[in-house]
Amino acid sequence: MKEDTIKTWDALAPHWDKTITAHGNIYWKRLQAPCLERLLSGQVTTDRRAKCLDLATGNGLVARWLVDHGYARSVLATDASSEMLRIAKGHFASMEYREIATRQMDVTSDYDWSMLIGEDVYTNEGQEQEGGFDVVVMNMALMDVETIEPLANALAELLRPEGVFVATLLHPVFVTSNAAKSVSISFNPETGEQQVIRGRLVTEYLDVPPFKGIAVPGQPVKQMYYHRPCKGSFRHSSDTGWSWTPWKSRPLRLRILMRRGLSRVGTLRSCLLYLGSRCGKWHRRYASVAAEISSNV
Repeated sequence: MKEDTIKTWDALAPHWDKTITAHGNIYWKRLQAPCLERLLSGQVTTDRRAKCLDLATGNGLVARWLVDHGYARSVLATDASSEMLRIAKGHFASMEYREIATRQMDVTSDYDWSMLIGEDVYTNEGQEQEGGFDVVVMNMALMDVETIEPLANALAELLRPEGVFVATLLHPVFVTSNAAKSVSISFNPETGEQQVIRGRLVTEYLDVPPFKGIAVPGQPVKQMYYHRPCKGSFRHSSDTGWSWTPWKSRPLRLRILMRRGLSRVGTLRSCLLYLGSRCGKWHRRYASVAAEISSNV
C-alpha cells in the first residue's frame, strides 16, 4: 500500500472511530453485521469456535463482534494504519478483550504476507496458538486496496482445511463505477399521479480509474477508491483455485433498486446489493455472481 494512502487512513482514524463508534453505527447494525452473521452461520458455531484473522480491522469493530457472538476463540486484528490500530487497541483494552491480538500489516504487501505465513505460531497473552486460521474476514475494504493478488495468493497458505474467507462489499455499480445520479418525473399510468424516479446512470463499469472519495460524512481528508467489476474481484480467487459463493443473487430486485435509486430509505434497502463471499480450500462450489447482471442493465 502506498505510503500516502496509509497516511490518509492515519489521518482519518479519529473521525472514522467517532462516526462508526465503538459499537457500530446504523449502517453496521442493519447491513454489515447481518451479512457477516449469515455468511458465518453454519461455518462456525459456539461449540466449535474459530481462530480468526481480521483484515483491515479499523477500530476493531469486527474483531470484537466475532468474540461477542461466540464465533472466535482468538482473533488477530490487522491494519496497515498504525493510528487505526492504536484506537482499536484502546477499545480492546477498555473492554477487556483478551482473545484479541493486533498486528500492523499491509494486505497489498507480499513481504507482510510472507512474514505472517512464516510464523506458524504466534503468542497471545502468553499462550501459543496453532498456525493457520479457521476464518479470515475482510469487511468493507476490498475497494480500498490497490491490488488484491497478494491476498488471493496468501489464502491458500493461511486457511486451515475447511477454513473460510469472508469478504463484504457494496455492489461496485453503485459505489465505485462513477455513476451519475438521475432524477426523472413521469405520471403513473394506473393512478395518473405524478411520480419521481431517482436512479443511477452508469456509463462506465468495466474500466474505471482509481479516484478519491469519502466513506463517512465530514471526514477531514479523502481516501482512494479502487474500482473492480465483481468478476474482477473474484478473478484472482479462481486463478488460485478458489470458488466464491455470493450470499444473494437477485437480479430482479437489483434492477428495481437501480430504478428507484438510493432514496431516503435506500441505505437500508441496499443490503440487496451487499455481496458476501466465502471459500475454502476444499470448497469447490460455483455460483453465479450477482454483479454479472450489470451487463444486462
